[in-house]
Amino acid sequence: MAPKIQYKTKYKLTPKELEVLELMAQGLTYKEIAEKLIVTYSTVSTHKVNIFSKLQISGSNVGTKAVIKYLTEIAPVSIDLNSLAQEIDAEMEFHCKEKQHLQDLLTSCQKENARLQKQNRELQRELIGATK
Repeated sequence: MAPKIQYKTKYKLTPKELEVLELMAQGLTYKEIAEKLIVTYSTVSTHKVNIFSKLQISGSNVGTKAVIKYLTEIAPVSIDLNSLAQEIDAEMEFHCKEKQHLQDLLTSCQKENARLQKQNRELQRELIGATK
């Protein structure tokens, strides 16, 4: 479960508009955004028109202006720290269990190795005794 991103914004962008704007900031083309979000190019175009309107951007280079506004005024400012802490705890618990499993496996292998070495020594003694 990914941490919940919290945006600071006065622009009343919808979650989908924020997602489109974030992908624009990552340098994706509108076609790539449509493919990533599994929507039509027309849907992305509608979102971008709404974004530009809500951000009060017009004129040339509106896409660049929108990205600059996103990065300077809207970009995520924090994450849900409780959620992140839970994810870290779960990862640590998993790795601790995995470490314990590997330690148990190592111990088992060491015991088996000691048993085989003992058996090998006994067989060597028998072989030496048989050749006398």
